[in-house]
Amino acid sequence: MGRIIGIDLGTTYSCVAYFNEKKGIFEVLPSKQGPQTTPSVVSMNKNGEVVVGETAKRQALLNPENTIAEIKRHMGELGADGKPYTVRFAGRAHTPEEIAAYILRELKQAAELAINDPEGVTAAVITVPAYFEEPQRQATMRAGKMAGLDVKRIINEPTAAAVAYGHDHRKDADDDEDADRRPRRLVIYDLGGGTFDVSVIEIEDGNIRVRSTHGDHYLGGVDFDRAIGAWAVKQIRARYRVDLDAIAAARGRDGERGRRALDRLRLEAEGHKKALSSQETVNMTFAALVVDPATGDMVDVDLDLTRAEFEAMISVKINDTLRSVDIALADARMKVGDIDEVILVGGSTRIPLVKRVLARHFGKEPRTDIHPDLCVALGAAQEALKYVDVATVPPVDLPVYANELKHAPIVVDVTGHSLGVAVQGKYMSVLIAKQSPIPANVTKSYVTMSDNQPVVCVQPFQGEDKLVENNTALRSFSLEDLPRLPAGQVKIDVTFLLDANGMLTITAKDVLTGRQREIVIEDVHTKDQGDARLLPSAGARPPSGEPPAEAAPSPQMPEKFRKFVDQATTLLPKLEPAPAQRLQSALDTLHAAVRTRAPVDVETAGFTLMETLFDVRP
Repeated sequence: MGRIIGIDLGTTYSCVAYFNEKKGIFEVLPSKQGPQTTPSVVSMNKNGEVVVGETAKRQALLNPENTIAEIKRHMGELGADGKPYTVRFAGRAHTPEEIAAYILRELKQAAELAINDPEGVTAAVITVPAYFEEPQRQATMRAGKMAGLDVKRIINEPTAAAVAYGHDHRKDADDDEDADRRPRRLVIYDLGGGTFDVSVIEIEDGNIRVRSTHGDHYLGGVDFDRAIGAWAVKQIRARYRVDLDAIAAARGRDGERGRRALDRLRLEAEGHKKALSSQETVNMTFAALVVDPATGDMVDVDLDLTRAEFEAMISVKINDTLRSVDIALADARMKVGDIDEVILVGGSTRIPLVKRVLARHFGKEPRTDIHPDLCVALGAAQEALKYVDVATVPPVDLPVYANELKHAPIVVDVTGHSLGVAVQGKYMSVLIAKQSPIPANVTKSYVTMSDNQPVVCVQPFQGEDKLVENNTALRSFSLEDLPRLPAGQVKIDVTFLLDANGMLTITAKDVLTGRQREIVIEDVHTKDQGDARLLPSAGARPPSGEPPAEAAPSPQMPEKFRKFVDQATTLLPKLEPAPAQRLQSALDTLHAAVRTRAPVDVETAGFTLMETLFDVRP
């Protein structure tokens, strides 16, 4: 078995980390070019080779038609025609996940060069914005598989940052016998290159519980770069009487020159933005930027941009993030005064305005000692360690792995969007509500609307609106050959099972006959019903001639849940009747799931027990 890595697949920059057993630490690995972050840019060079990272970024001006950036913003999208979104690259249409696969493959190869393990890198935990919907998560899973990676888990970026924070906090607490061991409540404010997320998180006994999440996957540093570019275009129009937008819209050579000038402004805007985090003013100089159509002369541009002007450009967007913060707090049933620390994640949090706005909102300075660009990859690597097969670890390294695994946190995340089905053709009936802990397993019962109705169509949606037309449609399927009975007498149980990666399994069961159909939402854009499976009725006999199943060995409680079973058993006698009954029910459900040997049910029941422990502790 090869190595497993943690990957922060970013809109503008990506990063990879792993557990270095020789040093006993988690560390970020260098890219092929040397830096610890890799630009999330893909291009094709003059030799027809696909290049990724800094090399691709440098080609953006010379070869813009064959250079793709910010592809993460389009993961899982549909185009205007209702078909999967594509971009033209290397002579053919590519889906966003195909472009992302080039980036992931580059990160995989860079990790293999740095680690130098003969078995290579074979698996990964990959991060996504917490507010990504089902299509974006599944597209990320597919990109990983295309890159040759066994994607063990998709984890939310703020959650990964909390894992990294919790790891450092644990080490500090281990070194300090008087450390405060009470639960800590954090806000993870994640403003990256292309997405914004905020999560409210509790850490207790090293374990991490996400209470709520919110955000916008169309807000980030690239929007601030574009604001600087737009400001420069306006200044050039006023000062030099040259309209770059009009030139770029023209046909022929002049239009090409105008478009290259605009690309140059936008590409260099990132550097000017970064400089304004430490300087009050930056000088923007562009020699021979474009030819003035009126005079035929080459235009040299010299502009000064102040930090105050830049902050005025982006202040509305930064203030918009506070609305997401307040929504996340309300969903977690908390106020700003309940928060112990505000953790900054993502390169855009280096902007001084972000820190000032958050300090004013929370009445405390946000934490700036955690590396905003690297902590997400480090948290992903720490989560990835749970998937290491210790049987393959050399004996000399086993104590190091065992020590880390002993302290590895249990992470309970939440779903950022509600999931449900259409009822009466237009209303949303929610099964898994927004901010529900995942894994989640929920069943609701529905009845037929018409006499002798032969079929029901299960139409799943994701979103918060009462009307399904305003939510995101997932894949639908039908349950046929229903008993011909009056309306309301045929009962259909619909079950939504959402795993830790956001993989959704939907089952519809005719309660009277026991016939059921199941679909796994792996590709929400595929309209056929290829993955829908008709399952046998409960208690059905095997087909004629098929031998009966052999008796299996007695199932065992998974080790990761054993300590919670022990804690619950010890706690039960100390509780009042109502919480004791809740805890006993969670225990019984877990034991029943273990007996049935259903791995997903065991995971769901185990995490439910942990959640219940959190809630009922005195």
